[in-house]
Amino acid sequence: MYMTESTPAPGGTERKGLVMSELHIEISELIAAGVNVHDPEETLRVATARGYQLVVRVIEHDPARFLSMVAAWFEQEVVA
Repeated sequence: MYMTESTPAPGGTERKGLVMSELHIEISELIAAGVNVHDPEETLRVATARGYQLVVRVIEHDPARFLSMVAAWFEQEVVA
């Protein structure tokens, strides 16, 4: 899940790029650390220990939504 960013480049031209959301960054870092993000309990435990507030809030609010979001990112090959 990326957010697009349009910023003026030098000379007044528009530069477009992709910016990861903070939530995506937290999840990507958990994956890089070897956390099974398809297991909400493990993900919540590690995210809490690392101070990842967004992941913790999403899982505590609705674990099923967190899982569906992660699955959607993998289907789109967005999460590395």
